[in-house]
Amino acid sequence: MQDSPARSVQFTPATYIKQEVVDIYEMSDVLVAQLRPYSAAILDAKNKFNLKSVLEVVLRITVDDSMPTPAIGFNPEVIAFLSSVGASIDIDTYRNP
Repeated sequence: MQDSPARSVQFTPATYIKQEVVDIYEMSDVLVAQLRPYSAAILDAKNKFNLKSVLEVVLRITVDDSMPTPAIGFNPEVIAFLSSVGASIDIDTYRNP
């Protein structure tokens, strides 16, 4: 039996944030508020299609020391939602020159 092909659904901010403090706490709060009404559908899809759910955070951080670094963390409500849908968190950071 072959493994299922990888499937991905991505939710991304509508704008690229530059020269501001990036607040992952706030961004994840907004995302979870939008997804919470669909938690049952997310669980159904995961079970039906044998899917995994991951909150993927990708940050490109400048090497310029005068620029602020992102605030990375998650409020308890976000963690509770992710747990309720069996999701994990993956954070990737990259340096921009």
